[in-house]
Amino acid sequence: MSLSSSSNDYIASLNLLQTNIYRIGGPILVVFGTLSCLLSLIIFIQKDLRKSPCAIYFVAYNIANLVYVYFVIFITSLGWGYSIDPSDYNIVYCRFRFYFYYLFGALSPFYLILASIDRTLITSSTIRIRQWSTPRVAYLAIASITIFWMIFEIHTLIYMNIYQINPYYSSCTYTPGIYTTFVNYYQLIVRGLLVPLLMLVSGLLTVKNIRGMHRIAPAASKVIVRITVGNGRKRLTQKDRQFILMLFIDIIIYILCTIPRPVYLIYTQATQYETKSAERQAIEGVINSVSLFTTFIPTCVGLYTNFLVSKNFRQNVKKILQVNRAYCFCQSQ
Repeated sequence: MSLSSSSNDYIASLNLLQTNIYRIGGPILVVFGTLSCLLSLIIFIQKDLRKSPCAIYFVAYNIANLVYVYFVIFITSLGWGYSIDPSDYNIVYCRFRFYFYYLFGALSPFYLILASIDRTLITSSTIRIRQWSTPRVAYLAIASITIFWMIFEIHTLIYMNIYQINPYYSSCTYTPGIYTTFVNYYQLIVRGLLVPLLMLVSGLLTVKNIRGMHRIAPAASKVIVRITVGNGRKRLTQKDRQFILMLFIDIIIYILCTIPRPVYLIYTQATQYETKSAERQAIEGVINSVSLFTTFIPTCVGLYTNFLVSKNFRQNVKKILQVNRAYCFCQSQ
């Protein structure tokens, strides 16, 4: 009897932990994510930055992150942390909730990949390749990738349904069978393997290009590297260099925070036909919650990591805060 009671207490503690991850951590991510995305957007649309293709990608990236914060992180926190989830009884809400989850969960990292590819282009020693790094190409790439994922993720508007789990509980979830398997492998292959691989490849190519440059002592602090190709020259400015550094940090954080999710999905696929005890199911529930929660982190920390690694970014943040402080002071007079 005491063993059964101890087991029940253990399971209850794990369930409470799973709830508190989103009850406490969810609102924190929403607040920090909102500030991060809004301030980053204000900075990247500044006149001295918005003509840069990389800044355009960062604008798209932060817009996608902001939508993700409210349509995914906020809604997930309400459901898992506070048991407020209209998708359990509203089929339209159910399907669009998962549509936005998968859509912006794909757009955000792919905008980051586009930015990384742009840095690979801009650091190339071939002038024809560098000419592809333009605002026009950036807008076309963003539009193309957005349309592709909007169409590709339509499956969620068809196959997500509300199922009765028991007489007192229903849930919005995947259609059992082939579709559930497809979704698991899709998350594993695309989000767990393909996205990090593309980020690593483009990042390594950028590093290779930078190492292959002919370095000279700059006459001014703004000029870091000069590439000579025939009669054409390309200067890698301090701004370009800091864009690359910010991008690398974002990629590293994304990869580190998303690794637990595909590992967990591999485990669930490998053990899906095993009979599991209540304790094991509770432990897996906590691991599922933690692995999903960590995937939310990269969308909420861009401002803070950029602030640490980029001098220009810090200066822009300080200018914005000073302007707002002056505005508030004038309003109070």
